[in-house]
Amino acid sequence: MMGGAGSEFTATRSGNPSTGASGKWTIKDGDNEIQLELKADGSKLSGTLNNPSMGGAVDFNDGKIEGDKISFSYLRQNMKIQWTGTLSGNEIKLKREVGGGMPGAGPGGN
Repeated sequence: MMGGAGSEFTATRSGNPSTGASGKWTIKDGDNEIQLELKADGSKLSGTLNNPSMGGAVDFNDGKIEGDKISFSYLRQNMKIQWTGTLSGNEIKLKREVGGGMPGAGPGGN
């Protein structure tokens, strides 16, 4: 069974271990594998989340890093999806929250 709104996940780093949030991560959601690619620049976080069961990849540019805490969001099908997490080595404990439509969002959101 796949996680829904308010679900919690663990992302693991793909490839070579490194420090910080930057890199490729895999999130298991039942049989589904969500690919997350993060790019950290100081306290700013951007990247791409690719969820094959939800229509593919979506980019985000509003992410933040504060110590070991990360957060980012994006719009999919006129719904704001907010992710928050705690980074610990090669693992990120993540929580996904689904909110209402974003102001000014028209039809055809990701």
